Amino acid sequence: MWLFFFFFFFFKWFMLLGWFSMNVCDCDGTWLN
Repeated sequence: MWLFFFFFFFFKWFMLLGWFSMNVCDCDGTWLN
């Protein structure tokens, strides 16, 4: 149970970080253009 919770939390954090990074990259690309 604890392992599943840890995996879920890590997955959520990874997805959030990836979305934030992608959004920043898009903003940077728009600014460049």
